[in-house]
Amino acid sequence: MKLKEYLEKEKISVNSFSKKLGVESASLWSFMKGTKRAGPKMAKKISEATNGIVSVEEIRPILEKCLCPTCGKIMPRRKLVTKKPLEKTETVSIFLGE
Repeated sequence: MKLKEYLEKEKISVNSFSKKLGVESASLWSFMKGTKRAGPKMAKKISEATNGIVSVEEIRPILEKCLCPTCGKIMPRRKLVTKKPLEKTETVSIFLGE
């Protein structure tokens, strides 16, 4: 279950839930919208606060994996949006080391 659905079902405000977690309500909104990714500890904290109804995987999905062309390791792939002058926005894949 998504966090937003859980809060609506339980009639809990974002402000009160964020206070319970000890986090700013703006951060919690960002996690729910997907504009910011919760860290592993925060994802676990949210899951525990909802008695496991909202899973860690729902809050912090597993990143897509890809093969690094340089070293051959399987690594998480993140997409980064860059803006170049007078050009459209494009998606660029970058590799992150372990």
